[in-house]
Amino acid sequence: MTAKHLSAEHGIVCQLPGDDFGYFGWPSVERLDNGTLLVGSSGLRSEHICPYGKTVLNTSKDDGHTWSPPRVIHESPLDDRDVGVLDLGGGNVLLSWASVNNRLQLEDPEIKQSFIDLVGNAEVDSWTTTLDALTDAVAAPHLGSWIMLSADGGETWSDKVRVPLYTPHGPIKLRDGDLVYVGNRFMADRDELDNSGVSAARSS
Repeated sequence: MTAKHLSAEHGIVCQLPGDDFGYFGWPSVERLDNGTLLVGSSGLRSEHICPYGKTVLNTSKDDGHTWSPPRVIHESPLDDRDVGVLDLGGGNVLLSWASVNNRLQLEDPEIKQSFIDLVGNAEVDSWTTTLDALTDAVAAPHLGSWIMLSADGGETWSDKVRVPLYTPHGPIKLRDGDLVYVGNRFMADRDELDNSGVSAARSS
């Protein structure tokens, strides 16, 4: 079997050089019925791991030649990460993400050391003020896996809805229009996410 080589044009969707919060991670891309491209990411972060992630969208209406500035769709007190974008047809779009409490993770010495190994001790120390404010009462309403819906191609969005499963790029749409979500259970307890097997849910 002969490998096919695609003609590709490379570019940058979003870049904030020199900005302390210019990190955009784990993007998902979707093309809508009208040709608009949506890229969702965990953006305006300081590092791969940090407490500052926001659910961000960039839009292109010219096949990716140019992109809009990053637009924050959702921001919680937690680290919002692993954004997924799914075209449902007719201008309807589903946006998914997970909100994680890094304070709880840092209470585990092994996890804290893994963070330090990844981003450095100074970076982890810089989170102290933000994480100290994340009491259980503040974090609880935001922790877990979430979706939002848009009926106008991503211009406006519904209130967020908690969903029982977490996977980095969200659900998929089947040919019959049903949605399938395959991932780990993550409603409100990090231990549940860490210790669960793979689950699946299907719309009808």
